[in-house]
Amino acid sequence: MLESARQGDWNGLIELERKRGRLLEDLASGEQGGSQEPEVQEKKAVLIRQILEIDGETRELAEAWLKELQEILGSVDTEQKLQKAYGSG
Repeated sequence: MLESARQGDWNGLIELERKRGRLLEDLASGEQGGSQEPEVQEKKAVLIRQILEIDGETRELAEAWLKELQEILGSVDTEQKLQKAYGSG
């Protein structure tokens, strides 16, 4: 996901986010079976911390892209208003 965000592949990022959601649901449902070995719990904790770190960087990239997109859309809207008011000549 992070690599998709770094490359600006937002469609790919969305698909990976869906897959990630399903994997996290599977992980959470596995927790309902009772206690597990401490080593397994520690590995899960490490993975969760890594996921959260990657999510943070991915979120920062996505927010920057959204801000850029809003600026572009705002300038297009302004340009359309100017063209309507003053014509395209």
